[in-house]
Amino acid sequence: MECRSCGAKAKFQALVTDYKPMEIWEFEGKEITRYTQPDAGDLEVKLSCLKCGSNDVDKQGFDMDSFQSKKLVTLSDEAWDAKVKA
Repeated sequence: MECRSCGAKAKFQALVTDYKPMEIWEFEGKEITRYTQPDAGDLEVKLSCLKCGSNDVDKQGFDMDSFQSKKLVTLSDEAWDAKVKA
């Protein structure tokens, strides 16, 4: 990847946000009815350069949908805060 703004070629971050379905629950006695919107659960990925913060990044053919094939690393709260502030 390469930043089109500053030319950086290393250290990029993608912020992945998974919008969980919003539900409305209606109770009538012991019965529950659950409602959701048809487009709930949308996935949003924002890619940016860690050096300058620009979103104008040349992905150079990287498939942004293939990220799910990589192992997920769980960070402690402190490590997460440090990674986000990097």
